[in-house]
Amino acid sequence: MSDSEQFKGYVHKLDNKKGFGFIYSAGVTDSIYFHISSIEGQSFKHIHEGSEVEFIIDKEGPRGDRAINVRLLD
Repeated sequence: MSDSEQFKGYVHKLDNKKGFGFIYSAGVTDSIYFHISSIEGQSFKHIHEGSEVEFIIDKEGPRGDRAINVRLLD
């Protein structure tokens, strides 16, 4: 289950080989994990450290909070 509130932030860590990264957002206490499968509209290769993104937080991820419906803004 996910909350439908949209957050904006930027990618601050990225592992291209493993297909995941972390997003920092001023509206969230900790950085948020995201997986390549959560990216909408763009491929993972278009996202880099510093990319501005919009996302929803899934509070019931298997390992805690995670970003879903991640969309590249810049």
